Amino acid sequence: MPLANFHVKTAVCPDCAHAVASIATPTPGDYGSMPLSPPSVLVAEDNEDIRELVSHQLRRMGIDVIVAEDGRRALDLALTARPTLVLMDMDMPVMSGFDAVAALRAQGYTGQIYALTAYQDGPEADRALASGCDALLGKPIRSERLRNRVAQALGCSAESPRA
Repeated sequence: MPLANFHVKTAVCPDCAHAVASIATPTPGDYGSMPLSPPSVLVAEDNEDIRELVSHQLRRMGIDVIVAEDGRRALDLALTARPTLVLMDMDMPVMSGFDAVAALRAQGYTGQIYALTAYQDGPEADRALASGCDALLGKPIRSERLRNRVAQALGCSAESPRA
């Protein structure tokens, strides 16, 4: 990973000429070359086994994972945590994934949202995309495909830095 250059500004106490604060800021053009925190992904899935499988794979990639077990919780967490990517099951209790995605888009969420669905084509797939999903990620979940699609969405490596 390339290192960023920083400007260091020091404030000086006018009474005694001692440095009292230093502020390091990236030099112009270096913003974004050094991540401040790992990307985060919200996994919204009511099936605990699938939720755990997906979360485990993402954590192995070094990604911060947020989980929700229903559509309402997913909506609330996405609006407060602002994850980099949302993986949304479309058939969940309390609020469907379709409704949660539409509400997220209506409330200004601009991050990527992938529908987790067994329907890769046909009316359900069309409905997921029409609700505001950017792409579909098929069930059953295959670990390698999951890692590759998430890495592509986040612009990072699908390799697992953690064992």
